[in-house]
Amino acid sequence: MNSWSASRAQPRSRPKGEAQRNLIIDFSAVPFVDSTGAKTIEGLAHKAAKRGVGVTLTGMSEGVRRELAAQGARRPLVKKAVSIDQALAEIRSQGRAREASAVAS
Repeated sequence: MNSWSASRAQPRSRPKGEAQRNLIIDFSAVPFVDSTGAKTIEGLAHKAAKRGVGVTLTGMSEGVRRELAAQGARRPLVKKAVSIDQALAEIRSQGRAREASAVAS
């Protein structure tokens, strides 16, 4: 990912009323990220957070993970998962926990 391809990544607004909003960005096919691309992902995560959208990064190599973290794309701003399946399982688990909490109140 470089500055050109990273600039294409923009969070999309969803219709109001949707219960859970999450963005999973998979880096499994990304061999490197430069500082501009990493900073763009960090900026996207901030914009998503302002809209109530959680961001999970998956499939990162050690080099990609290091560069993203160096540019601010780290917890608590973003979550990390080994795979898309793991990220989806964690998102679904959090959704069920929220539903159970709402029913209990």
